[in-house]
Amino acid sequence: MSDADRRPHPAEPAPEVPDVPGGTASGDGGSGSRAAGPRGSGAPASGAPGEASAGTSEAVMVLEEQIVVLLGRAKALWREAAASVHPDLQPLGYRMLSTLVKHGPSRPGHLACVLETDKSVVSRQARELESLGLLEVLPDPDDGRGRLLQASPVARSNVAEMRRRALAGLAASLDALGEGEAERLADLLARVNAALAP
Repeated sequence: MSDADRRPHPAEPAPEVPDVPGGTASGDGGSGSRAAGPRGSGAPASGAPGEASAGTSEAVMVLEEQIVVLLGRAKALWREAAASVHPDLQPLGYRMLSTLVKHGPSRPGHLACVLETDKSVVSRQARELESLGLLEVLPDPDDGRGRLLQASPVARSNVAEMRRRALAGLAASLDALGEGEAERLADLLARVNAALAP
């Protein structure tokens, strides 16, 4: 690891929700509803998976289940997005590219921090992306031994198209919400992400 990669970098936000059209992805694991308990009890059925322990509110239980559903759909959407950019592109490779397109060239160590993965994983993905013509490796002007990773023109074009389709699809999916509700949802999700951050 070069000295430049060891230097701390300002924290960057994780990549957005996958840049794919909105709608229901296959294999999303259902709607996240639970079997109800006795009529009027407001409690989950006895012995049901994820039954609330003492002190756990019903709202927290519902939130946990909806987060699980959302994560499952996000994984499916990442797979679809990756395949639309290149048939051999892996979901992590797509996340790398979308991050580089948004934030510009990055050192491998910094990119590993943003994606919350190991630098060796980023290095392997970088070699694969370069072989697919989706990534360029540049010398680091601040470190003669270092390197910068940059999305290729083809990757930038393909990811930008995916983002355009993603925003259009998301807008259609959220059309039933008013503008105020959509803004509140975005604010609440940001607060949840901040609360769950390590």
